[in-house]
Amino acid sequence: SFCPVSCDGLVKMARGRGAKPGKRRGGGSSRGRGRHGKPSKKPKKLNRMDKQHAQEFGELHPVNDDSEVTTYRDHASKRPTKDERQAAKRATLDDFSFPEPEAQSNVADNGVDDDDDELEKPTAMSAFFSLLPTQNSEDEDSHSADDQQLEGLTEAEARQRALELGDDFEVVAADEDESSAEDSENEFVAEAADRGSDGGDEDALEGSDDEVVDEAEDSSDEGDDGENAGTELDVLLAGYRAHYELHDSHLDDGAAARLKALVEAEDADKPTATPGTCALGKCRTVPPLAGVNVQAPSDPVWHPRLRIDATMAALELPQLPELTQQLVQQLETYQDLFYAERTFADQTAIRLGYLLHAVNHANKARSAIMANNKRLQAAEKSEEDLFEARDQGFTRARVLIVVPFKHCALELVALLRSLMVDSDKKQQDMRHYNKFKRNFGAEPSDYQHYYPEYHDYFDGNNDDCFAMGVGIKSQSVNLYHNFYTSDLLIASPLGLRRILGGEGDKQRDVDFLSSIEMVILDQADVYQMQNFEHVQHLFEHLNRLPTEQRDTDINRIRLWALEGLASRFRQTVMISSFTTPELSRLWRQQCRNLAGKQLVSRPCTGSILNVIPKISQVFHNLGSSSIQADADVRFNHFLEHVLPVITKQRLKHVLVFIPSYFDFVRLRNHLKRRNKKVAQICEYTSQSNVTRAKSYLFHGERPIMLYTERYHFHNRSRFRKVEHVVFYQLPTYPQFYSEILNSILPQAAPDATCTVLYSKFDQLRLQRVVGSDRALRMQTSDRPTHMFL
Repeated sequence: SFCPVSCDGLVKMARGRGAKPGKRRGGGSSRGRGRHGKPSKKPKKLNRMDKQHAQEFGELHPVNDDSEVTTYRDHASKRPTKDERQAAKRATLDDFSFPEPEAQSNVADNGVDDDDDELEKPTAMSAFFSLLPTQNSEDEDSHSADDQQLEGLTEAEARQRALELGDDFEVVAADEDESSAEDSENEFVAEAADRGSDGGDEDALEGSDDEVVDEAEDSSDEGDDGENAGTELDVLLAGYRAHYELHDSHLDDGAAARLKALVEAEDADKPTATPGTCALGKCRTVPPLAGVNVQAPSDPVWHPRLRIDATMAALELPQLPELTQQLVQQLETYQDLFYAERTFADQTAIRLGYLLHAVNHANKARSAIMANNKRLQAAEKSEEDLFEARDQGFTRARVLIVVPFKHCALELVALLRSLMVDSDKKQQDMRHYNKFKRNFGAEPSDYQHYYPEYHDYFDGNNDDCFAMGVGIKSQSVNLYHNFYTSDLLIASPLGLRRILGGEGDKQRDVDFLSSIEMVILDQADVYQMQNFEHVQHLFEHLNRLPTEQRDTDINRIRLWALEGLASRFRQTVMISSFTTPELSRLWRQQCRNLAGKQLVSRPCTGSILNVIPKISQVFHNLGSSSIQADADVRFNHFLEHVLPVITKQRLKHVLVFIPSYFDFVRLRNHLKRRNKKVAQICEYTSQSNVTRAKSYLFHGERPIMLYTERYHFHNRSRFRKVEHVVFYQLPTYPQFYSEILNSILPQAAPDATCTVLYSKFDQLRLQRVVGSDRALRMQTSDRPTHMFL
């Protein structure tokens, strides 16, 4: 019968509509596949990298340049990691045995072996360099020179020399990693990568292995092994050793357990602070643990590496400032310190003081470890009984300095460079310093703010997310160092929080904080304007027992650290402009040093004296019974007594200052539900909405503006027309009180009003605003209302 569909049409239907001969439907490539999509049986040619991989790791048959292989490459096999190669390198060196002299092959004068069948015996250097990547001819010449230096050495000396040369090779690899990290667009991600890559395996091992690598470099700095050198070292390390031997817990396990029981008993008693004196003047003192003798404040013994005179010349100062000397003397007692008298005029003196103490401590710790390394090596050579050297923690990082912004870290590193690096000597250097200046610096700006104090806080790079390790070597200081092989850590609370993570996070790292011996919080009051939870989270993870051993020599770890008492020997230093309840809680609960602690603060005169307009300022005591009910009492008082007055009198240009963002959200949502038109400015408001809200307030289109303290801290806005101010709570920074009231124009002052809500839990804020004496009288008075003119 006749079929209307032609043969060509049937072919198209079979192949797919519109398909051309020779093409498969679906558009997929058939390269490397045979019929029905099965793998092709054709032999696969190997490129140069495949051939090199096959020769090195033996995954394929040995091939020549012109040969082909019919076997397939096993993609499941992986190259050994860097740690695996390093471990294999050490294992080969440890297992290598030197041949006896009579067993070595004799080489004729003409360079030809007498016995062609006998292989040449490997030397220590040849065995070591066989594990390294292939070098060029120039490197081979240098290796042959090093090989000659090993002739005649013992096995231990040869292995030590090989490790030293291995450290030099890893330094070259670290320089290569630096160039790749500089091209990263995300600075914080690059810094986190540098934390694991910069420095390579230069300091892969903590403790004796790491210090032995630098022992040859430090031999000129540490001096001879004679009696004079030992005496000088004992004098240098006297104060350092005294703190870590406050109790006999360093002697044996039983003494460490007794110290733990004594600490638990003292925690139950909760000792209180009493008035006292220290090197900085009057203070409140918490005494040390019973039976612990604390050294009195005295002039410190500086480490020879510190260049104090050169630093003073760079700062154009004749000598150390008096405040710096007092601060260092107090810090040398290794007691916890809360210094609440910081000013920007004393900023350089304070930073120089705690940085001198921190760097001096890190260098002394390094010298003590190297001295014990030499003693252990000498005892091993003389076949004497090895003594127990308990001089380390679980990791190497000892000092943590927390600052709020990058420009603060830039100033610290500049001081550190002047203290540790002599720019006139070529062998001394600070590695990655140019990269650091690019990442932490900022372009100069001609912007002039109305309040000069604004530039003290924000003049420079204001990024608050960073973390960086600093390694101290014999001839250099390395920035962007691996956290586990660094001596100092400089970071912000947010930068540390991103690394520490939270419970349940898959990618988190906390073990590098297990052996911190000193924590310094600079400008601690600024953390109130960021996120203080990050600081609390940091202290909760300090001095925890690590989850991994991380190549730690257990025989060198202090016994009280193994008992979990590292936080009792940690020195915590908090530098702030004033005291806050959050910082006081941190000082009471997290600063638990066996040596005791000191709180230095001065009486407040009150920022109310800086108010220029003559307006009536009415303070209302809320009478809250508990801290839990304080927020509800404050909210109800505003709705019942303050808001009705504004509504009834139809007041306009009313500014409500709210320190807490939670109170801001609660009050804003309530006013919206009651259809109250209000303007609002908080730290999350865009610039366009800020301009619009200011316009509403100026023209009176919306009578009330809700304004948060955190936004004012970061911007210091000024208002063109404010006639009435309500402080929902007193500000954290006392100068904000006078700044807001000074926004009232003189011609509007006679009719202007100021209303302040406070409770007994705002005692510290009240002292900073009205003064310590007035605050005491107001809190003890029976009257709930007080007026100032």
